[in-house]
Amino acid sequence: MAETLTDYLNSMERRVGALEEEQSTPDIITQITKGYGTLKMRATLRVRMHWYHLCSESLLCSEELII
Repeated sequence: MAETLTDYLNSMERRVGALEEEQSTPDIITQITKGYGTLKMRATLRVRMHWYHLCSESLLCSEELII
């Protein structure tokens, strides 16, 4: 099952909350750090895909105007 960015953020929030309440496993800091890296990568990829899509549409519109 693919997680959305919102689901992933909620999961990270729960982990940080558990850490603050000291109800977490010893390796939670490592999990949070890895999770942040994954989240950052996912967000970066989505932004790049969005910009690519916008640029592609813009180029198609420009080509239609030329023809």
